[in-house]
Amino acid sequence: MASAASCLSQLTNPLNVSLLTTQLLAAPTLWNHDDSFRLIIPVLGTFKEATLRKLDVGVQTLSLQEWIEAVVIGADERVPRWKQLLASAGILCNFSLDDARLPFSSRAILEAQICDLVNTSLEVDIGSKLDSLSVTNVVERCYEVLNIIIFVLQALIVMRQYISSHSRYNTCLMKQRRV
Repeated sequence: MASAASCLSQLTNPLNVSLLTTQLLAAPTLWNHDDSFRLIIPVLGTFKEATLRKLDVGVQTLSLQEWIEAVVIGADERVPRWKQLLASAGILCNFSLDDARLPFSSRAILEAQICDLVNTSLEVDIGSKLDSLSVTNVVERCYEVLNIIIFVLQALIVMRQYISSHSRYNTCLMKQRRV
């Protein structure tokens, strides 16, 4: 994982960054084992370490914002949502709420993606213990650096959708009972 972090931070082509991100998150040789849960923290740490190394480099051919966008592109629908969380959270964990090193647009993208992935994971039945462990670890490690307002707004939207879908269902039941 250390060599992956080093390589990920030194790549200068966004397509290569995206490709390596996808490979880290989707490689069957890493994830198709009974003890895959042991990889959650190391993979999260790989993205965290790669981000720190990216910040330490002086002159860069690929800016931090471009690099973050490439990682987010690599963590796409080809990998499960809980694995996408590992990449985004690993990056965001390096920055406090008022850290000027992280461009505002990049923070907004990462926070929105994390909130969306967590909420989607909570809406849909989590498929395995590994999925739930991953979501729990991400929320635990990123809670302090996430803008809490985004989480609250996202939770309100989910609750509203839940209530409206159930109220429609209850209205249909009431109509059926009257007939």
